[in-house]
Amino acid sequence: MRHYAENWGRVTLLLLLMFSVGGGYADDGATAEPPARGVRDSDLLRDSGFGGPLVDGRVTVVSYRKVIEGDFVAAYFTADPERVILTGPRYRGLYLASADGSRLETICDDKMAGWRPLALSHGQVVFRSADVDSRGDPVYDIKIYHLSTKKTDVIYRGTNEDVYPPKPSNYGDGLVFVKDRTIVAVHMGWVRPPGATGTQEERIVFSDHGRVWSLVPGKEQPREISNGRDTCGGEALSPDGRKAAYLHGNTNSVIIYDFESGREIDIGRGANLSWSPDGEMLAYVVSCDDGHDILSSDIFVINADGSGKQQLTFTEGIIEVNPSWSPDGRRIIFADAAKSAIYMVELRY
Repeated sequence: MRHYAENWGRVTLLLLLMFSVGGGYADDGATAEPPARGVRDSDLLRDSGFGGPLVDGRVTVVSYRKVIEGDFVAAYFTADPERVILTGPRYRGLYLASADGSRLETICDDKMAGWRPLALSHGQVVFRSADVDSRGDPVYDIKIYHLSTKKTDVIYRGTNEDVYPPKPSNYGDGLVFVKDRTIVAVHMGWVRPPGATGTQEERIVFSDHGRVWSLVPGKEQPREISNGRDTCGGEALSPDGRKAAYLHGNTNSVIIYDFESGREIDIGRGANLSWSPDGEMLAYVVSCDDGHDILSSDIFVINADGSGKQQLTFTEGIIEVNPSWSPDGRRIIFADAAKSAIYMVELRY
């Protein structure tokens, strides 16, 4: 039976930007507390420009600036906080640049390469590309780009398979990814980095047919964590593997799931989920649209336990999407969906 992996991947992409209208809460689980004092709902009352501090809470925005001009829809920090990865419209292609926008170079022009690429501390960028073969079957390649040599190797090719973007192994010696609801491990022979003890479960989360699943190799079959909710996706696993956040399309809300307790927290509407490097905070956007176009969008952060919700941006005319944290957690880089430019905020705790 043919797997419609490419089509479902595109649906997942739409979920990230479309699941951001309206409110609503799930029938079960807890709800998060209201935003921190002084925070305003971005589609009801918007500031005329940037001014700081914007919030009265744990995080303060100390600077907000445009860093890169160009037709880019997302940016991600590499292990070097002064270098970033960029991707173009429809997540096509990958580009490498300095954080100030200089020294722009092309990594690839592959379709879907910009959908959740990985920048590794070993000096490589790992990404998944998508295409179709002569028979119309989806073909997914997982590739690794070496920053030092500027060469690209294909480390896995799947035809007519559901292949999801990879993540680093918790053991620090390779990559893992989901293929047809099973985990595939690719051992790269890297030296295990400090802190990668291998004691943490090799958990991975993925979405399939509108629901979100957890998988631990050798211990369980895929386990649904979206509790029967439909139209779910946009999942993000916390760096410590203890929590997962995902989007619930029917209520346009974000759910944080705790694997140890099984507790759920509905934090309200949002999209474009990104965990801080220490797993203590989740960044996301809250948007307003007219059913066709995004009219406004701002960045929020919230603690992993659902407390301390803060709105970080109140910009007029800038539609913030796809936030991504720097390795030290002190900067967030994001795209402007209105003008296809890349911006950055610096944070103080």
